[in-house]
Amino acid sequence: MRRPITVQKFKYNGTLRSAWQGELLESPHEKWTLVLHHPERHVKQQNGKRQAHDRVFIHGFHHSKPLAVLIEYNKDLSVREIKCDAALPAKIGSKKISFVDLDLDLIVSRKLNYHVRDQVAFAKRVIRWGYPMKVRRQAYAGIKQAKTLVRKEKFPFKKPLYPKLKLDI
Repeated sequence: MRRPITVQKFKYNGTLRSAWQGELLESPHEKWTLVLHHPERHVKQQNGKRQAHDRVFIHGFHHSKPLAVLIEYNKDLSVREIKCDAALPAKIGSKKISFVDLDLDLIVSRKLNYHVRDQVAFAKRVIRWGYPMKVRRQAYAGIKQAKTLVRKEKFPFKKPLYPKLKLDI
């Protein structure tokens, strides 16, 4: 049974960065909500334009931590890459999930190696958009949380999770 939902990604200044249709998945972890983005069924709108994609993605939203995770799969359902967005905690509803992306990303390889991306963009927007200290601390906390989850191979970074989700593909 498909459970449609829209994921909205905002920037701190309030602009809508993207809106992506998806399907809620049964999450094997009670602290996470998971959304499937299938290339044949789900449309992504970015900067007002329709974005085609040919890969399967799963978005993960922690219920209380400042972190959103986007797992990108190859066509054989092996993991290609994982992007962890430092974000304000997501607002999760029955038809819509919205979150504020705080620009800092942790990029994680399929072998669980990682690096921080967009530190310069984050520093510029802290000044330009006036991120309060609380928001800056949340961004750093989100990246720290993602690093900890990767190092300890905790959900959603447990290797069996990636291809083993019961996807309706």
